[in-house]
Amino acid sequence: MNKRIKTLLSATLFTISFLTYGAFSQDVFAATIPYVASQKVFSDANVTSRHIEATSDGGSIITGSGTIDGVTGIYVAKLDRTENKTWQKIIPNLGVGMSIQPTSDNCYIVISSNKHVIKLDSNGNVLWDKILSDAAELSSLEPTNDNNFIICGSSKSDTSKYDTYLCKIDVDGNVIFSNSYGTSDNDFGTSVQQTVDGGYIILGSTMPSPAYYMYLVKVDRNGNLLWSKPVGAKGGTGRDIKVAKDGSFIIAGQIDSKGALLKTNSSGNLLWSKTLNDYDITCVELDTDGYMLAGSIRGSAFSLDLDMQIIKTDLSGNKVWDYETTEYNARDYSRSITKDLDGSFLIIGDTTNNQGFGDGNITFMKVKY
Repeated sequence: MNKRIKTLLSATLFTISFLTYGAFSQDVFAATIPYVASQKVFSDANVTSRHIEATSDGGSIITGSGTIDGVTGIYVAKLDRTENKTWQKIIPNLGVGMSIQPTSDNCYIVISSNKHVIKLDSNGNVLWDKILSDAAELSSLEPTNDNNFIICGSSKSDTSKYDTYLCKIDVDGNVIFSNSYGTSDNDFGTSVQQTVDGGYIILGSTMPSPAYYMYLVKVDRNGNLLWSKPVGAKGGTGRDIKVAKDGSFIIAGQIDSKGALLKTNSSGNLLWSKTLNDYDITCVELDTDGYMLAGSIRGSAFSLDLDMQIIKTDLSGNKVWDYETTEYNARDYSRSITKDLDGSFLIIGDTTNNQGFGDGNITFMKVKY
């Protein structure tokens, strides 16, 4: 795997050459240059990733999907603080693990693409499995400030139209509330966060023919709709959203087949929109002086290859540096980014062949700077 890092400083591009796997030379600009503390490819199973979350023991937890020893289903793996797997599990016949979160009792809750909510013990054994019957698909799971969990996805009406779906559960999987929010078109929820006023913001996509847009839905703490609106230019797909300290919203996604970062105020009004790569931005994390993004870029104009890309921006969305991992004849997707307990960033993605199918491997990176 070849690795490239590019640092943009005073409109000058410096290329940093790696000395060894996972490390590179430092110079006078070291304070602004990322250090790849760890980079690994987990190739011992046919698995793909969807989400990573830091854990209180200094390690992390991953979910996705895969097949191990002929069993296919939700994939969950626990990594220790040195990024070695302590265990991995397949939960059979329940779809794709879309998001996972640690619980206060040292367990984990994972949601699946086909509306299952599953609680695992500290070793990955299933404690319970519940179905959110009023949902069609689940996509995002986040803890709330009252020690419960909020879930978003999509529901399906009797007319086969999709609506944005939201559900709050307690740590035992009991539903506190659930609601659907829709326009006259198909609407899908992909990411949810709690807002500074105690309510929730949902990012997704709405699809009025022939165009489609990123879409925001704002609700109060009880799930009552406050407002909803499209955001950004047409051809937009919302991937991930974060809430800044001032209550504004930071949005990652794709607009017109290019990776985009957007900022709105707390009312969902667009403040700025930046195109940052030629394919997709799949996830965003807040940083003290800007934003850390992960996405994918095209390997070349004449190839099906995709490369994982990490981008650091300032608070105005301007690119400060980016880091690319290149595997020739492969499609490398960034899936999820989270901030570790030590302030570094954990990123996972997938590598498949350049047709996008076949055996999959999970790529893990830990980035400091």
